[in-house]
Amino acid sequence: TGAEAEELRRAMGFKRPDRRMERVSSNLRAGMTKNGIPPEVQEQIVDYTKAFANYGFPESHAYSFALLAYASAYFIIHYRACFTAAMLNNYPLGFYSAATLVKDAQRHGLHFLPIDINRSQYLFTVEETAVRTGSGSDRPLPSGQNALVSTRSTSDRPLVSTGSGSDRVLLFTKRAANITWDKQVRIGLKYVRGLRKEIGEAIVAERDISGYYTSVEDLVRRVPGINKREVRALSLAGALNFDNTVHRREALWQSELAIQPAGELFETEDTSSRLSRSICGEARLTEESPSDLAAEPQEASDDTPPPFLTRMEGLELVESDLKKTGITIGKHPMAFLREELSKRGVLSATEARNLKKNQIVSIAGAVIIRQRPMTAKNVVFMTLEDETGHSNFVVMPDTFEKYRAVINQNDYLIIKGIYEERGMLKALTFTPINHFTADVVSHNFR
Repeated sequence: TGAEAEELRRAMGFKRPDRRMERVSSNLRAGMTKNGIPPEVQEQIVDYTKAFANYGFPESHAYSFALLAYASAYFIIHYRACFTAAMLNNYPLGFYSAATLVKDAQRHGLHFLPIDINRSQYLFTVEETAVRTGSGSDRPLPSGQNALVSTRSTSDRPLVSTGSGSDRVLLFTKRAANITWDKQVRIGLKYVRGLRKEIGEAIVAERDISGYYTSVEDLVRRVPGINKREVRALSLAGALNFDNTVHRREALWQSELAIQPAGELFETEDTSSRLSRSICGEARLTEESPSDLAAEPQEASDDTPPPFLTRMEGLELVESDLKKTGITIGKHPMAFLREELSKRGVLSATEARNLKKNQIVSIAGAVIIRQRPMTAKNVVFMTLEDETGHSNFVVMPDTFEKYRAVINQNDYLIIKGIYEERGMLKALTFTPINHFTADVVSHNFR
């Protein structure tokens, strides 16, 4: 009846329609039985109404959602740095992982500044970085200057900060000649996995009161509540580089010395002396014989890192970022395999944008979406991400069942598919990529 139809419409519009839909579905089945509709058709119709109730929007909700989408698009275009910082500060939210949000912003021209114990706030912040222009192209200032640029002065005269050596930093005004300003996002301490909020905020508060931290030992002394795991996490996240003078493994080495008790014998010895002694002893024990020790001098420079502590580079550095913060501002992991993949004929997301219908290709990437909507008849939709963008695949039920374990248990895949319409590829086969150790955060089966 008309009244029952209105009840069905109202039930589908509720946020949690399950209980109402069960009652309405019973009436619907009774009416269809009365009109001679076969049971299998009845079930199909009821399933469709339930699926729509879980997926559809009332008109008012749709209007509000459209307004939100429009406003978000406006802010992304005109205030990308601020909008991105706000999203990351309010994560978890929305559909995509923080790592995907960062990579998308980078592909659209936004630059990020690394996490730094002496620069980062607890939350993500936007910094204006000076770029000197000349010879027809923009040239960024030296990294030390970029990090400490100030825009507060309103005079036309460039200022010079107090300090010496690497701490002496030019401060330019917005009207200084040949200087433009780029809004960049500084990563906050919030994203260091294992760092408690109160400790992250205490690090920032103490720095604001007493100035920059000069060493790991200085950090441990001034923030007494910090524990061993947190110091180690900061080291591996790259936050303890102290103006690029200490790399991550060296910072971790220093951290272990700073957080362990000195003992009565060395209780008056500072960390730098213990570090020098430990480096010297460890290097000799691993590389030299006892006779060599007697012949060689017993002193080492405080500034010389141990030879066995190599600097993280390339993929190792990126994976350390992903493991300790969940994001990276370095290369996308897939970029490190691009040359090898290209030799095998595997396309990037950008290369797959101009395919012809029914063309069969292989595309590789990190899996960021595995989704199976109720309205899709068990069809699975997948999205791969690489350094150039995203590729979308549709996986038919029989193909999904065949490759279920590969699809569900691997974060990086090569998918062979046939190009269909609107940029979608129909997946045919799946091959895992086992070059990476960092996990990928993905949106799965919601």
